[in-house]
Amino acid sequence: VGALVILLLVPTRTSRLLVSNFSRSSITLGKFFVPAFVGMLQALVLDFTLIQILGMEVNHLAFFIVFTVIMSWTFIAIMQFFLFALGEAGKLVNVILLTLQLTSGGGTYPVEMSATFFRVIHPFFPMTYGMTGLREVIVGGNLVTAFVNLLVVIGFLVGFLVELDLFEVDFVV
Repeated sequence: VGALVILLLVPTRTSRLLVSNFSRSSITLGKFFVPAFVGMLQALVLDFTLIQILGMEVNHLAFFIVFTVIMSWTFIAIMQFFLFALGEAGKLVNVILLTLQLTSGGGTYPVEMSATFFRVIHPFFPMTYGMTGLREVIVGGNLVTAFVNLLVVIGFLVGFLVELDLFEVDFVV
């Protein structure tokens, strides 16, 4: 939800970049940096609130913080891709993807208890791996499982950043 709010508030498209001397990769990373920085701050505030204010106990604090920040960056990259690729329609796609991830990610309701549709789409979303990894980090479970899930989330992040860079889109409103 934080990624969606960031991308609705922070302008990510501008015509000035078309006439600059920067490479496409520099432009992609530059346009990702501001939302990613804000997303990192959101993740850190959420982590602080959960741990210090609400008293949540986390067995592997550093891993937890890294995990939440990388998840934030991943969701920002995905949503930014759809905004660039589809323009205004990307906002609708992002809301639909957010809804599908929340219902099939297993964070609020066990996937095994969900309808068949949600069990089928479950493995195709990064939130699935984020929730699984965070569970392991919070309760002190299997850190290998947590690390593997973090790598999958990083794979989504890198994949969508590469797609942003390769996607033939002019950075113009």
